[in-house]
Amino acid sequence: MWEFIDNIMRPNELVPDKTILTYEQVHAIYSKLSEIDEMFKEFVQINILKKELYKLDNNSK
Repeated sequence: MWEFIDNIMRPNELVPDKTILTYEQVHAIYSKLSEIDEMFKEFVQINILKKELYKLDNNSK
């Protein structure tokens, strides 16, 4: 979990001191970041599909 959290939050100076966080807090952070990461991956896929559909539409004209 920490590797995932660190990779996403690395450039941010607001990263909390890991030693003071409880397991519940870490899990909450991980869950939310994981959810956000998945959402961005879906946006990328949607964008790719839109571009491909646009290409297909332009080629058929």
